[in-house]
Amino acid sequence: MIRGRLKTAILPKLLTGARDGLPLDAIGATDPLQALALAAQALRFDRPPQPLQFQVEDVIAHNATIMPDAARKLLIRLMTGKGQASASLSAAIVRKLVERKLRLHPFDLPKLETFVKAHAEDLGAEALAFPSGRSRSLRSRITSRPIA
Repeated sequence: MIRGRLKTAILPKLLTGARDGLPLDAIGATDPLQALALAAQALRFDRPPQPLQFQVEDVIAHNATIMPDAARKLLIRLMTGKGQASASLSAAIVRKLVERKLRLHPFDLPKLETFVKAHAEDLGAEALAFPSGRSRSLRSRITSRPIA
């Protein structure tokens, strides 16, 4: 098989810089440059090795439903607008979310970051996990998108 010869006989010599003694006729190449191109093409189709272990994150259990879209838009507007909601209004909103067993949509967490940080204990496991699990650049990219 040409692929086996490329890997065992020709590629090591090409990588060390040797140009003499290459069995070019075994793979049908006429010069070292063509052998290098054939070796590169053969290596291109090799599968990468599988990792020894995968990083598995714990699943966050949800016992509440996601807020309706209309309520999401209003909450984002209220919490991020010019006249932001007071602390007492924020606390009342959190109480109602808990009472009605609603949770914030995961895409809204970066937009409502200050609200989420202030009331993470009451908003649930997903809100508690949010600030520690995301990088600042990801948050800024998600926050900069306009809401429809």
